[in-house]
Amino acid sequence: MAILAFSMLGVVAAIEIVLSLRWNAAYYTTGVPVLVSGIESTRPLDQIALDDLAASSRTATGAPLAFRRLAPNVIAFRESAYQYLPLMRGVIRRKEGQAQISVEGLANWYALLFVVVLIAVLRRTITVVLPYLGFGYALLYFIQAVRYLRVAKFIRKTFGQQ
Repeated sequence: MAILAFSMLGVVAAIEIVLSLRWNAAYYTTGVPVLVSGIESTRPLDQIALDDLAASSRTATGAPLAFRRLAPNVIAFRESAYQYLPLMRGVIRRKEGQAQISVEGLANWYALLFVVVLIAVLRRTITVVLPYLGFGYALLYFIQAVRYLRVAKFIRKTFGQQ
């Protein structure tokens, strides 16, 4: 059972990598949101320069995020260089008729499936691994959350309502 479970995890991760690299619109716009930041704004997203967004996401040690416009009111983003295992992919969107832009971090499916597989395989002994898994996920989430919130801060600063 463990081999089958980890094989499924590998298949899901491979599919997710392909969808991410191909900037698949369905992949970037659907999922489980684990980070959401709203910005009051009536300005259309097509006024946001993707290079400026990338520059806003750069950290002292990290490469900028990669951005791609999927539609006039939808911008997808992801890690441009995998210096760590990302738990999220991002989307910036403004729904028609709303005066709000949202920056969302959607959970990567393999990250969720990994937890399910570990629980299924380890069963009761999951309690031994759980603190380490929790710490690892918290650290990775924190790294990405800081970067995603920098993007939201840039949008709020340049496009938010005054």
